Amino acid sequence: AAATGKARADMVLRAALLLVAIAAVNGLPWVLRHWISSARWMGRAATGETSVRGTKHGHSSMRVASAALGGENSVGAAESSVRAAGSQPATYRDGLGRIMPTVFVAGPAKSGSTFIWDCVHASFHPERVCRQEGEPYQDWSDAQCGAKRFVLPALTARDSFPALSFHKESEFWRYWGKRKQESWARYGGPRLPISIWELGSSWRRWNRFSSHSGDGAGPKGYAGHRALEDACLEDSVCPAAVNDSQAGIHSSRLPYTAAMPQRCFAKCVPCDRHPGWMNGESCAITSFPCESRVCAPAYVPKRLRHLNFSASHARSFSMTAFPAVSALAEANISAARVATLDGSPGIFPNGQVNARLLTSLTTGAGKRRLRFIIGLRDPFDLAFSLWAFLSSIGKESQRVEVRMQRALDAIVACNETLADNPMLLLSLPPAEHAAYRGCLEEPKTAGKHFYLFGGLYGLHLLSWLHHGFSARQFLFVRTASLPRNESQARSLQSELSGFLGLPLVPSAEAERMCRTARMKTGGWKRNRAHNATIEAVKARFSETTLAARVRGLLARHSEMLQVLLEREGVRVY
Repeated sequence: AAATGKARADMVLRAALLLVAIAAVNGLPWVLRHWISSARWMGRAATGETSVRGTKHGHSSMRVASAALGGENSVGAAESSVRAAGSQPATYRDGLGRIMPTVFVAGPAKSGSTFIWDCVHASFHPERVCRQEGEPYQDWSDAQCGAKRFVLPALTARDSFPALSFHKESEFWRYWGKRKQESWARYGGPRLPISIWELGSSWRRWNRFSSHSGDGAGPKGYAGHRALEDACLEDSVCPAAVNDSQAGIHSSRLPYTAAMPQRCFAKCVPCDRHPGWMNGESCAITSFPCESRVCAPAYVPKRLRHLNFSASHARSFSMTAFPAVSALAEANISAARVATLDGSPGIFPNGQVNARLLTSLTTGAGKRRLRFIIGLRDPFDLAFSLWAFLSSIGKESQRVEVRMQRALDAIVACNETLADNPMLLLSLPPAEHAAYRGCLEEPKTAGKHFYLFGGLYGLHLLSWLHHGFSARQFLFVRTASLPRNESQARSLQSELSGFLGLPLVPSAEAERMCRTARMKTGGWKRNRAHNATIEAVKARFSETTLAARVRGLLARHSEMLQVLLEREGVRVY
């Protein structure tokens, strides 16, 4: 203890000398604003809990201070530390220099996951947690917000639709290893300025993003498109000065209107970090040349073609992006304070696959830090709601009884004994459990039982537990408990705060959040296959013998889930 105290004192003394040197560059007011956060950083460094961050003033003052103190190559050391923090060795094996997701609102579909995602995002966004009087994103810094942690989602944008939106769910978890456009690098996305994560409309964010476009060349209306291309090509393999006489390019950067020379193409590796499939087969998608490793090519719609978009741009991109550690450092935000959010509803039900993926992507300690929020809805209502939703958007043309009969038959066909008595799953060896899941997840079978499969909560939770995840990493939120008034909203926020380790916002701020839960799928809409309203279809179907059989299967699984939740001590709200 004495040695630790002496080390801490030495570090604080060095911090004082460092700030005196910095004062010669930035002046006393700057020192006073940053003294507290710097002392806190040095204190953590003495106990091995250091996180590296920069300031909005860049590294010039650090170089002067280093010279004054006789340090060696402090800028190189700082950059190395930032790279180490960016790779998130404590969470992901290769974090890509991004804060990859640690909080998953993991489904299943139609279980209230969108409401829960919105509640987490609204309640723990840094503008709520770090609310001050200045510019919002500057209030998020360590100097202004202290050690408070907060949540940021991914951002998404595409050239074909000029807006920058908060991104709830990604196709990455569904199609990684199946489609060449999905890769770990593109899931992480390009480096974006942290100010883009401020709250407000997607159009406002796009306009703010537009101010970051490179040289200002081209129509003003395409400034955001140029900024998107700049971000997507930031890690381009082209040299800084492009001089390609054959292509007619003589510029300090690749012109937006010029086709990319073949020598400038990057190498996209869709299978990078993919662990392979359950049957032992490896990911088989071959690498290919691409214009950007971190952004996917985007289709240019007719509307933009009519506006002669191609005259200003030879490329079009779409992207999703998580916050970059280097961008956080520039804003003086410790990476350790930031959690990121993914709301893909297929993550939990497809546990046999996704648990393996996350296990392969994370370190042992990082895997234990992941948190999963599951919407717990009556399985029969869940199944019908999913059918009604897909029918309402034109993706389902079959009658409900046809789909439910097919789903029931597919589940029973895999193992009639387990369908009749799901309690046996609780004592089933992991290998036999995996074999049963393998039957259910065989593509032809999975396409049949789709509507009922999401409601087999106990089966899915067992899959995650068999892959080394613990009960404390899961929070089940009953849809019947979703808030309808202010006090209920505050109760949910308190539960989420305790589960995620995030600070509660002041009650006055919370009044406007987490109060819009609605669990009906347009009951007044008419379904073409039945020529009746959704509400009438559900009432008639609920009275059938088939509906009773479906309810029986789902009820038996719900009983097994209740035993499992109590046995493992899983949190249920």
